[in-house]
Amino acid sequence: MIKPIVIAFLFFFIMVLLNYMLLRKKKIHSEINHYLLFFVGLPLLIFLISYLASIINKNFFLTSEEILYSCILNICLSSAFIMTIPGLNNTPPTLAIMSLFFKEKKITKQDALDLFANSNLLKNRRQLLFDDNLIEKKGQKLRLTFFGAMIAKVFICYKKLIGEDIGLG
Repeated sequence: MIKPIVIAFLFFFIMVLLNYMLLRKKKIHSEINHYLLFFVGLPLLIFLISYLASIINKNFFLTSEEILYSCILNICLSSAFIMTIPGLNNTPPTLAIMSLFFKEKKITKQDALDLFANSNLLKNRRQLLFDDNLIEKKGQKLRLTFFGAMIAKVFICYKKLIGEDIGLG
């Protein structure tokens, strides 16, 4: 039973390393498409090919069950990674405020508000949502696309599952 766990973690870490090397060389246009294809689509294809190889060749180094277990664990690791990476790609508000404290020693409430008024935090995130086709502009308002609404529902279900209020934490 340990073999599928080792395979899944090893495969996942190789994918993270390859992703890091790829992103250093190339700028991606759609972050969500990249992560879904790279961390879900490609591994599923590789696991499917391995599964077929294990059926054809009974001497394959993994059994069909071990490949299935590895695939499930890899999808779980990839899902956690995909949900975490957007927060790591942008400076979280708390870290931005702490950095301001580090520079200024003392700050006022207005200093903190000015930090966000003058930062690209919201503008960058809004642009990322447009680039990933998660929101669209209708007249003067922004709205979720079908795909954006699906992702929002996943996050809402996740928040309910772990017992957090929507919009917090």
